[in-house]
Amino acid sequence: DGKLGVFRTVLHRRGEARPVSLPLIQGDRVAVAGWRSAAFTADGRTAFVLARNNINVINTEDATLLHVIRGTTGNPLHLSPDGSQLVEYGGDGFTVRPAEREAPAKKVEPQAIKVGHIFSVAFSGDGKVMAAALGEAGIGLWQVDGWKRLP
Repeated sequence: DGKLGVFRTVLHRRGEARPVSLPLIQGDRVAVAGWRSAAFTADGRTAFVLARNNINVINTEDATLLHVIRGTTGNPLHLSPDGSQLVEYGGDGFTVRPAEREAPAKKVEPQAIKVGHIFSVAFSGDGKVMAAALGEAGIGLWQVDGWKRLP
């Protein structure tokens, strides 16, 4: 139906785990029609949902909109393991910005890194290195602290 649903798993009295839907289109709550990508914090309490070149930051416990990050690249999202960095990747490289649950007092400009088309990204388990699939150009590795490309 074109709607994004957020699900929380709850344990029923018989010990069965069942998902509970938290619809994201209700009255004054966020509508995310046209969504393209989503990333969740490790605790599952916050979702970053890309829709129409904006990132909607959503509290998944009650499906309320916390704030909107405007003017994004519109590319897929990936969140670092510690939940501090939000990466958009695709077209001509990747863009990194702080993954803030609350709206920042001052707008933070994202850091754009141009390396050609990126098909996918993944972080190391400790979150210190990010790998990017660069198609025929192979794999690129970046040190997350300072976003320096590794040899």
